[in-house]
Amino acid sequence: MKKITISTYLLLLNFFLLNSQSKINEKNSYLLFDEALGLNNTELYNGIIYRNNLKKTSINTRFYNSENFQLANIKYNNNWFYNIETKYDLYSQKVIVKLSYLNEGHIVIELFSNSIEEFNINNKKFIRTKDFTFWEIVLENNNLNIYRKHKKNKKETIVDNKLYDNFKTVGPNLIVSYKNKLHEVKKEKDILKIFGNDKFLKKIFKENKSIKKTNKQDFYIECIKNINDLLLNK
Repeated sequence: MKKITISTYLLLLNFFLLNSQSKINEKNSYLLFDEALGLNNTELYNGIIYRNNLKKTSINTRFYNSENFQLANIKYNNNWFYNIETKYDLYSQKVIVKLSYLNEGHIVIELFSNSIEEFNINNKKFIRTKDFTFWEIVLENNNLNIYRKHKKNKKETIVDNKLYDNFKTVGPNLIVSYKNKLHEVKKEKDILKIFGNDKFLKKIFKENKSIKKTNKQDFYIECIKNINDLLLNK
């Protein structure tokens, strides 16, 4: 049996990628491609060696959802990479990945933000904006889109005579696209300006009051989703 050369294999693989019809097939193809070439040879290694410059112990995490690495899909330099161990740093607004290195260990890399088009982590989709920060797509349809920015600030806190970094969520940071206009939402009055000061809107605020006590961003998002549902059913 004749051996298939690497060039022949890549040509066949490229043909397969170009002819893939579904997202699932495309994902599987990229996984095969990375496995064939070795992830070390892909674009994903084009970044900066990550070093944590904060020396003090933190009271809470600076990262999205968890201090631990989470599996994510990332579109980087026009290529998709799947099931990558990832952290999204909400303080620095940087995406950090842990990759295998020389088949012996791992290397942690800070990706270039201007090369990231989008990424999906914890079942949430994030897209890059013009200022090279990332916004979560909360809702996307023909009538209304909701975008949320996740951001944390750092403040030093003394606990038991020890100095700690305390990371606190900044917000609410919401942008609503409605009827081809962008609106910033920071309070209930902003929602009323978008949809009108009707009695049914205030009723929705009241119904979701319990959410407001724990998370204002989630409260505004739930209210806007409920309003959108009502408008669609009119």
